[in-house]
Order: sequence, then structure tokens, then C-alpha cells
Amino acid sequence: MASYDAELDTSADRSCPVRGCPGFDSSVKLECRVCGRCCHTSCLTRKNKGDQHAMAAMENASTDKGWSCFHCENLGLLLEEEDTQLMMDNFDQHDPDQNTQVTVDEFVAFQQNLCRQTKGRELSEEEEQGARDAFDNIDINKDGSIGWWEFVTAESVRFLQKKPKEYLVKQLNPREIKHIRDIFKEQDFNGQGMLLQANYQDVIKQWMDGLGLEPKDGDYTKYLLVESGIVQWDTFLREHAISILSARPNISGKKHFLPVANRS
Repeated sequence: MASYDAELDTSADRSCPVRGCPGFDSSVKLECRVCGRCCHTSCLTRKNKGDQHAMAAMENASTDKGWSCFHCENLGLLLEEEDTQLMMDNFDQHDPDQNTQVTVDEFVAFQQNLCRQTKGRELSEEEEQGARDAFDNIDINKDGSIGWWEFVTAESVRFLQKKPKEYLVKQLNPREIKHIRDIFKEQDFNGQGMLLQANYQDVIKQWMDGLGLEPKDGDYTKYLLVESGIVQWDTFLREHAISILSARPNISGKKHFLPVANRS
């Protein structure tokens, strides 16, 4: 756990990690906001040819939102081999015709079969609409189907939520920790690593807005994962490690997979 006033090593390997990089390139380098690695724009353009989502994400590198490199935005790399195999099996079950694309009808049909098996009944209208809304959230590029990368992004968050919080904290990059700690310190009412509830919401709002993750309904309270009136830094980081990791992918628009609080 990073202490409140500890110096964090945010240095990074600046060499371009794209396979086939010539080593010397006059094009601009884009810096990953997560790990600090830099990639030549020409190398990324070659690597991402035909991938509109990746090309659009590159445009954010020069903005406050920043850009995540192809390694950092792949949340599947944070999972264990067993989790990855389960995720692959789950994708196959969603994709009965094995064309590597899951349509909304296939997605809803899977949820319907799951409801029959586990609850012995059909989905209610509300549940079916919930499944369609979930599909819409996972369909990042809005092409009407869910590909493997989109599925991995959503499912990885679900798998990571089951991991011990200490495990998740260890997956954070010092740059990520420093970024949100700086925001936290701006709202720290006594300089002792503690927030009042109102300041806590301001931290989450500033952090989310900075990444372009403003909630469509304007409700930030559902992303507050600590219930106590006073929020300490250690607790904040431990509880929100999953949120910080979930924000890594380059998500267009306001679709994202940030976990919400379960107050029930």
C-alpha cells in the first residue's frame, strides 16, 4: 500500500514497445497515462490499421483524458490463466454460431437460458431490458455486436471484482496512484489523509471527469465505494483500486465499466 506522503517512482521505459519498431523514428511519441511507455505514432498507426476504436483513442493522448497503451488497456492481462480460460468458455457460450461476434439477440438468449437454469423461469421484461442495456454498455464501438476485446474488457472487471483488494492495489501503477492521490490531497480537509463525505464525492467527480467518464445521469454518488462519513487514504485506495483499473481501457464517449456501490 502506498503511504500518503511516500515518494512514488513514476519513471518509465521510454522505448517504443510496438513490435517491428525500427528503433529510430522521427514521428511524435504518445505517452501512456498508466505506465508512461511511449509509442511512435507511425508504429501505432501501422499496428492499429483498420481499428477505428484504437485510432480514435490515439487522439486523446494529447488531451487531459490521456491514452492507455495496448498493454495497459488489456485488463485480461491482470487475470490468472484459469480466469482467462473461463472467460473464453463464457464467450463461446454467448456466441453459438462461433463467428466471434455476439449479437444482442444472442446476448439476451444467453441470459434467458441462464435464468431458466438457475431460477427455473423466464426473464421478466425488466430483466430483459437490463440485459439489453448491459449489451449496449459492452458494445463500445456501437457496431451492434460484441467482439472478443469488448467482451474481455467487461468480463475482466467482473473477474477482478472477485479478487482480494490487496491484490488489486498491487496491480496499480505508481503513476495511477500519484494521479488520484494528488486529487485526494486537494480535498484533504486537515492534511492527515482523510476526507469528509462531500469532499470524497468531489475527488471521484474530478477523477472521472478528467478521464471523460462523466455519468450520463450526473449521479456520482453510486461510484462512492466507501460508506463511512470520514474516508481515509488507505481505505480509499484499497476500495477504489478496482475503479482505477477499470478506467484503464480507452473507452469512447461515456460508456465505461466502473463498479458501482452495492448499498442493498
